[in-house]
Amino acid sequence: MKLNFRFLLTVATLFWCATPVASEQQIDEQKIVEALNQLKTFKAEFRQVNGDGTQASGMFYMDRPNQRLRFIYKQPAGTSILARDGWLKIYDADQDEEMSLSLDETPAYFFLNGDIDLQSTQFKRHILQSNSEVQLQVQDENSGYTLFLYMALPHMALLGWDVKDINGQWTRLRFTNNQINTPLKDTLFVRNKSFTSHRDK
Repeated sequence: MKLNFRFLLTVATLFWCATPVASEQQIDEQKIVEALNQLKTFKAEFRQVNGDGTQASGMFYMDRPNQRLRFIYKQPAGTSILARDGWLKIYDADQDEEMSLSLDETPAYFFLNGDIDLQSTQFKRHILQSNSEVQLQVQDENSGYTLFLYMALPHMALLGWDVKDINGQWTRLRFTNNQINTPLKDTLFVRNKSFTSHRDK
């Protein structure tokens, strides 16, 4: 199974069209920003659905202060995405392929580039709200990605996100069993044998 990693990021994730919310309403943008910036570390199980219908699942870890994240996939075993030191590195164990992207070319940049600031001219944004959740749409003018971020009301808990890439391809990601602002081991963000055995070290 070939995973559409470039459409993901987390970063990045789970179907071929964005889930609409009920209606457009006025909501305090600053409340969304505060909730995102209070998210220092994040650990959760994830389920991903790509635009071609393929699915995947695994564990997701994010350490925003240290600008790093990790997706570890259940299948194929060994498949992983690692963001750190300004780069996003993808190893697809099924295809035995590795790819490196500059972090600012991926949606992960939105989460890992310091404090989130929706006033930045880099981002065009739009907010929709239903009775149960908020959808923040962020279009990155530099990379061309559009990120659809879903947060549950009233506490603005992160539910997941959809990503549309510059070619119009979709990836959907949803989280369960979230753990917020708990310590994450440094070993989670170390390149595994799969990465270091390739040329991109």
